[in-house]
Amino acid sequence: SKLIYDTQSESNDDDRDELLSIIRLRYSRLLTSYFTGFLNLEGTLGHTVYLFASRSSNNNENRIIRLRTGGEYLGSVVKSFNSFEVSANYTVYDFEDVTTNYQSYSFRQFTAIDSTTIQITNDVSLFTYGYLKLSEIGDFNWDNFTARPTRFLEELYIEPRFILNYERSIFSVGLRLFLLNTFAYQENIKKLSSEYLSLGPVAVIDIFAWNKLNIVLRGYYEFITNTNIPDKQQASLFMQVNWNF
Repeated sequence: SKLIYDTQSESNDDDRDELLSIIRLRYSRLLTSYFTGFLNLEGTLGHTVYLFASRSSNNNENRIIRLRTGGEYLGSVVKSFNSFEVSANYTVYDFEDVTTNYQSYSFRQFTAIDSTTIQITNDVSLFTYGYLKLSEIGDFNWDNFTARPTRFLEELYIEPRFILNYERSIFSVGLRLFLLNTFAYQENIKKLSSEYLSLGPVAVIDIFAWNKLNIVLRGYYEFITNTNIPDKQQASLFMQVNWNF
């Protein structure tokens, strides 16, 4: 795909050309009557070129490679989806040799996702969702294909909930945990910079008012601790109304 930004205003220097190419390969196979495995490979190449010299220092090429594998199990009692992904994102500025304002960088990440439902009775089930992300950010040299890590992040999210199906509505309650640790590198040694923890109850209600209307309410209460910041508590409520014509 190619996008061209060319405005008529002489005072605007944001005109640019953008080129984006994406290729994806996917292989999936029914290994048993209950389990399907898959393997995805994706490559992305993007190039942004500003037309005016005042913004040309932002010209860059972005390359992304993703490899993802996993599977889905559909049994009579247990249903589970799991995936594992490694990705590498390299952003290289065209004129970084003549400017010190922009430094090419790399972003590498490992992601593991799990979504599992266990049917306890006809109306009650245990649902769990969680993911783990490990990310590394660093200065990057494309010519030598070398990186110097500058920051590391550990992100964990877990949400187990009990779900009750009552007539045409769904009620669920559980626990929500979010953890984010950030690390900085000092002389190539990784040191903890900050810790963020959010923990508290969560509830979801999905009500079918009538055939074409359903209302979804999701609320959770957080007990938050953060490095060098006083502990706090926070409540959140989201409402979604779906009306099918």
